[in-house]
Amino acid sequence: PVKEPDAIPTIDQLSGTWQTFEREDWQGGIYALRYQTYTFRADGTGENLRGYYCNLDDNSNYLDHWVERADDRWADSFAYTYSNGTLTMDGISYTVTITDDGILCLTDPYQFQMKFVNTQSDPSLYEVCQKLGVDSSVPLRNTALQGTYTHIEPTKASDGTASLTATDYRFAPDGTGSQTIREYNPAEGKWDSITLSFTYQLEDMLYVTYDNGNRAYFEVFIIDAGIISISDDWEQYVKFVDNELAPTLEE
Repeated sequence: PVKEPDAIPTIDQLSGTWQTFEREDWQGGIYALRYQTYTFRADGTGENLRGYYCNLDDNSNYLDHWVERADDRWADSFAYTYSNGTLTMDGISYTVTITDDGILCLTDPYQFQMKFVNTQSDPSLYEVCQKLGVDSSVPLRNTALQGTYTHIEPTKASDGTASLTATDYRFAPDGTGSQTIREYNPAEGKWDSITLSFTYQLEDMLYVTYDNGNRAYFEVFIIDAGIISISDDWEQYVKFVDNELAPTLEE
C-alpha cells in the first residue's frame, strides 16, 4: 500500500510534552543518551529541557543501566506561535508534521529534522528510544552475568529443508559456563547438539577461555530486561533472551 503523507497537527495535537533522544559513543566504553524535551502550552508559552543519561555513576564506575546526570541539565522558557504547520520559536520557523504512529517531526530551514515522542502516557526511556529507532542498549561492565541465554534463527538442514539453529550460553556465578549449539533435525524430529565448556571474566569485555584452549572476547550489551546482545567473531551483535523469561521455543 502507498504510505499516506504525514499530517499537519492541530494546535491541540501540538500541545503537550515531547521528547527526543540521541545516542553518543564516547571513548573508553562510555555511552550517553542526550535528550531534548519541548513542552508547548495552549497559551503560547513553552519550555525546553536538555540533559543526558550515561552508563557511569558519580565515582566513574561502569553501570549496566542508564543514570541521568541531573547536574548537567538545563531548561529555558520561550514563546511560540503556531499556524497551519509552521511553528516559530526563538526566531526560527519549523515545518511541523505528525506521522500516523504519533511521532512529531520538526524540520528547520536547513532541512534538518528532529523527531519527538509524546510523553503524556509517561513512556520509559527504552520505549521512547524504541519508537524513535535509537539504540538504548547498555554495555555490561564488571557485572554479575548469570543464567542461560538463547538465540534461535531459521536455517536449512543438509537436505535443504527448513530447520532451526539455537545457541545457548550458560553463565554460572563462579565464572564457569558453557556454549551449546543445537540444530533441529526435521527428518527425525529432534535436536542435535554440541556443547563446549569454558571459563569467563566480564571486565571491559567478556573474555572466554574454552576447555580446548581456544580464547575469544565479546562485547555484551543489555537491550532490555532479560534481553542481551553478544558480539560474534565478525563484530555483529546477536540478541539472546533469558530462558527464565522465554522458557519455550515459541516464546
